[in-house]
Order: sequence, then structure tokens, then C-alpha cells
Amino acid sequence: MATSWIPCRRLPAVLERFMDHKISDPSRPDGKLPGNVRRFLEKIHHTMADQDMVEPGLAVLVGVSGGPDSVALLHVLHQMAEDLGLRLGIAHFHHNIRGADADMDARFVQNLAEKLNLPFYYEKNIGTPNPQTGESPEERLRDARYGFLQRMARDSRFDRIAVGHHADDNAEQILINLLRGGGPLGVSGILPVRGNIIRPLIRVSRDDIMTYLSVFRLDYRMDPTNTDRRFLRNRVRHDLMPMLKTEYNPNLPETLARLGSVLKADNEWLDRLIRPIWDHVLILEEPGRIVLSIPKLARHHLAARRRIIRCAVQRVKENLRRIQYLHVEVVINLIQDDLPGSLDLPDRIQVRCGQGRLVFEKCAEPLRNAGNPGHPPRQMQYSYSFSIKDVSSLPIYIKEIDRVLTLTRIDGFMACDPAGSDPHVAFFDWDRLVFPLVLRNHRPGDRFGPLGLNGTQKLSDFFINHKVDRRQRAMTPVLVSGADIIWVAGLRISHHVRITAGTRCLLRAEMRNPFL
Repeated sequence: MATSWIPCRRLPAVLERFMDHKISDPSRPDGKLPGNVRRFLEKIHHTMADQDMVEPGLAVLVGVSGGPDSVALLHVLHQMAEDLGLRLGIAHFHHNIRGADADMDARFVQNLAEKLNLPFYYEKNIGTPNPQTGESPEERLRDARYGFLQRMARDSRFDRIAVGHHADDNAEQILINLLRGGGPLGVSGILPVRGNIIRPLIRVSRDDIMTYLSVFRLDYRMDPTNTDRRFLRNRVRHDLMPMLKTEYNPNLPETLARLGSVLKADNEWLDRLIRPIWDHVLILEEPGRIVLSIPKLARHHLAARRRIIRCAVQRVKENLRRIQYLHVEVVINLIQDDLPGSLDLPDRIQVRCGQGRLVFEKCAEPLRNAGNPGHPPRQMQYSYSFSIKDVSSLPIYIKEIDRVLTLTRIDGFMACDPAGSDPHVAFFDWDRLVFPLVLRNHRPGDRFGPLGLNGTQKLSDFFINHKVDRRQRAMTPVLVSGADIIWVAGLRISHHVRITAGTRCLLRAEMRNPFL
């Protein structure tokens, strides 16, 4: 077996030969590479050596979209391949969302493979989003792309998959995770190596890549969707990051990368510390199923409980994609009372609690399809009381209906859009509310004065008028202030607590399924 020091010893020699490469540039009569390009290559060398990305004789499949990053990555690896004894291949995934433009990308990459005399692997996406999983189109395409790369690597016996993420991608991902309230793991950023996937460009910038392409006069394709401001990543890339770099920290990508590196090391250390606790609380582990002891888990600090829960989900699910802080907190709430109950997490992961055991299990079919859709759920009896101090923007899990309620005080009429179109969000005039508020199931005899109606009507009549069937009624709670229903969640607020021109302070209530 090759040892990790071999690439560290060979790469400097490879690098020197690469740097002796002569370029045709009228501005550089000596034909030598500019200093910034030499530093670019040195960063890649150090990344590949530090992370033990390659060994002599390995086969590397390079994911090439045709964009600047992947073209630069392919060129660098191709220049080093002979000296390192690497076998290269090129893989291109056609996302099938940009029509003729995407077809031209595929032809461009295929021509590149023919020019370099490298094997070319291609697949055109034919999948559609699955609404039962709650996946976004971006998630679906990412899964399809990496699934294709892994299949090609397995079938054609490639040891590594190289992709073109760079330092700016990493900084943007860290910032996005911060904006989403991500924990230390999410804010650690993009890993240089994850399994068989390597990212040699992860420490070089987008500007460095563009300079490299210019020096070597390399053609590439541009994806117009990368400038579409409808996507959060593009708004961060083109608006937020430039503003932060200009007004606050010109070295922001490096600062964020350093933060990610520190948190990554901390996470690795904490994972080692948590192993004895994991062994202590673990009852059973088998493929697709883990059972933990609730009494033993409850003895440990909240931070340890959170990490143990994430670890259990990761082992059953095989990744933590789409698992957020809220998912972990809902599991924490579920086990506090040690009462029978269950939760459905993303990607068919079910969590069950009862008899002192916490069970994590991967189900064979989408959980939202389970059961008899023609049989309405049993009406659950529940009541949750909220004082003024509970209005804190922290989510409160309503386990009987598998929903999360968030209450937030907003000072000032102009602080939000009370007439927003999201049915899961409602705004109330704070000064008209009577605390404590109560969230409960609807009951026989309930009356409600919906917005726009002077007076009240039976809640049952309101449901009938709005064609709310029995199944939906069982899952629809009401929010009560004093003796009055002020919100039929997801449908209508009360006329009495509406926002008016005289409103000085608001209560924002949000009721959502936590996992879709």
C-alpha cells in the first residue's frame, strides 16, 4: 500500500516542472509563469499534500461542468497526472434545466475530453422532484449529480472524485450556514476531503482561478443561472459578500475559512470526547436502526444530548443533509417527558420514544404516505399556555399535531408586512391581546369572529364554509386570547386583533410543519 508521504515528496518536483511551463504572452518575453499563478499552484500543492488527496497510481474522476472552476481543476490535474502516475477521467452531468445552452456545455466538455484523450462519462438528468420528501430542485439536482459521479467512479474503478469547489465557495457556504443559524458542524464549511471526494482548489480564490485561465488561455462556459438573484447563494455571492468585503473586512473569505478550520478541529476533538458517552447510552445499533437509552441520555449535558442525537441520525441516515437545529431540538423536547410519541425527520427517518428507549429508524417508504389516507386522524386533546415571557422567537413543539409554533414580538408597525400572503404566519395587535395565550385543539361550541366579519360564527360553520375536511380540522389548532379565538392556524385571524393604523406593537405567530 502506498504511504501518505509519497505524494508529499513527489508533488514539489511535479510542481517545479509545471512552473517551468512556458506560456505565450507578449507581456512576458521570458515566457515564465507570473508570480500569482505560481502562488496559485503552490496553494494547490499544499492542499493536496496536507490532505493526502492523491497517491501515485490512483485513478481520479474529474467532475467537469465546463465552467471556470472545473476547467482549471482539470488542467492542473492533467499537467500533474503523468509525473504522479494518475489515471484521469472526465464526468459531466447534464442537469436538463437550461435547454440548448446545457447541450452546448455537454458538447464543450466532450470536446475537451477528446482533445486531452481522456475517457468521457456522461448522463442526462431525467428525475423530477419528489414532493413527499420536501426536497428542493437544488437538492434533487445535487443528489442526482453526486449519485452519477459515484456510480461512474464505482463502475469504472476510479479511486477519487475531484470537484472544483474553491475558497469563495467555502466562504459563501459558511456565511449561508451562519444566516440559517447553523451550528459548529455547518459553519465548519466545505471539507477538502469527504470520503472519496477531493477538492484541490478549496484554498484558492475565484479571482486566482480566472487569472490562471487567462494565463493559459483556456476556454470555458458560463452558466447564466449563477447570476439569478432568486437563489440565496447568488444573492450572497453577488450582493452580500461584496458589501461585507468593501465595508467591513476585505479579507472576509480568508477570515471565514479560518473560522471554519477552527470549528472543524473543535468538532473532531468533541467527537472523540463524545464516544464514551455514545457507548454509554447505546442499546442497539444495526443497519438502518439505532436504539438509545433515554434515562442514560438524560443524565448528560444538553450539548452532549444534541451531539448524540445528531450522531444517531447521521449513522442511520448516512449523512446530515437537511437536518437542522430545529430537528434536533424537537427530538430533545420529545424525550423530556419520556412519553410515547414519534417524529418524522427528512429522508424517511423516523424517531420513536417510549419505555425509556429512543429509536432512530430509516423507513422503506416516504413517511407522509404511511397509513390509510381515507381515514381521518383521531382528534387529539391538548392545550399549551404562553405567558409574555414565552414570546421569545424560540420554537415550541406541539407534539400532538407535529407542528412548531414560534411567537415573536415586533415593535413598530412598519417592522413587517401584516398583509403577507403566507398562511402559516399571522400578525396581531399586541395591545389587544390578553395573556396568557393558549394554543389548543378546537372544541364543540367554539365560536370565532373571522377577519372582515363584525360578529362571530360557529367554528364548525367556518370550517364548512372554507371546505376544511375532517382530516385537516383535526390538524388545525386555534390560538386563544382571554375567551376569544384569535387565530385558526393557517386560515384566518380574528377581526378583533387585526392590525390597524393605530397599532404600535405586533405579535407575529408562525405555525409550521418542522420538517417540510
